[in-house]
Amino acid sequence: GGLAGRTRRSFPRFRALISSTSRESAQTDSPADPYFVCNLQDVKDNEAKGFEVPFIRVKHFLSPESKKLLKRKKDSEEEVSVPLIVARRGEGAYGYVNKCPHARLPLEWFPDRFMSEDNEFLQCSSHGALFEVETGLCIGGPCVGKSLTRLPLTVNDGKEVFLDAKPAAG
Repeated sequence: GGLAGRTRRSFPRFRALISSTSRESAQTDSPADPYFVCNLQDVKDNEAKGFEVPFIRVKHFLSPESKKLLKRKKDSEEEVSVPLIVARRGEGAYGYVNKCPHARLPLEWFPDRFMSEDNEFLQCSSHGALFEVETGLCIGGPCVGKSLTRLPLTVNDGKEVFLDAKPAAG
């Protein structure tokens, strides 16, 4: 089963999921395969939306510090989910862990309210930090020069957004 197309408000833990669509039931838990997140049309152009993805699918993209912040030692990797921001620019999708590098808080106060008033930047609701959509780099606020933790996404010809597979060793 998978978390495909569900927002984080739907469920906090992915182990409790019951797959209801063919896309979800086709998901594998193998980090060697791309992981379906959503359809591109699920995120409006120049906006962002929150999703949950299994920790086991993203751990290889995270620094040791990020891993500690997202998963407690007593939690199994199969039970933990990671909050993902999918930001859209035209036909492109950009993915980041939903944690500000300044205070390690989620960026939004209200569900799926990630963007600055002019929809140019991702904005932290706690201290107003502004992040470039395409790079995750903070260009204003208390964490200038730091970046959101990037989770690489791919949009296929069918306009489906996938979390990239684990990079090949070597």
